[in-house]
Amino acid sequence: METTLPTAPIKVFFDGSCPLCVAETDFIRTKDTHNQLMFIDASRADFKPEDFQLQGITQQDCMRELIAQSADGTIYRALATFRLLYATFGLAQAAAWTNWPLLHRPIDALYRWFARNRHWLPISGLVSMFERRTQQILEKQADEAFAQRQTCHDGVCEIPITGDKINPEIIN
Repeated sequence: METTLPTAPIKVFFDGSCPLCVAETDFIRTKDTHNQLMFIDASRADFKPEDFQLQGITQQDCMRELIAQSADGTIYRALATFRLLYATFGLAQAAAWTNWPLLHRPIDALYRWFARNRHWLPISGLVSMFERRTQQILEKQADEAFAQRQTCHDGVCEIPITGDKINPEIIN
């Protein structure tokens, strides 16, 4: 079964005062190589849901659970948001089990309990895991970007070097 994805951009509303939420959104950003997502920190004092046409959704809702809004205005909440995000990166199957008929309700209830209680749960290990994985992905992306910028012809490689005092060099 193929998932039809909404038109980008997809706005993702998250709790920027939550270390786990920040670590997870940072991780998700690394997967957003086509800039399909806009992350909005709902914990900011100047955040107003009405600025984003979030009818019926309060700032507290955005702080309580992950919420996304597609370009056509469709709202996704809780695990539906995670399924949407994973599908956006071609990883729909990784989160599909959360929507299986017998698991959907208990998993959704578990997510809502976890989201409600995340501020007092011992989650530093989970935060560290997301931070380590994000760092690994960023390093890999940097290596790939550098490799793409490097051009080689007949055993001679041109490596672009940027900076105020360094000019591009050709290295044998």
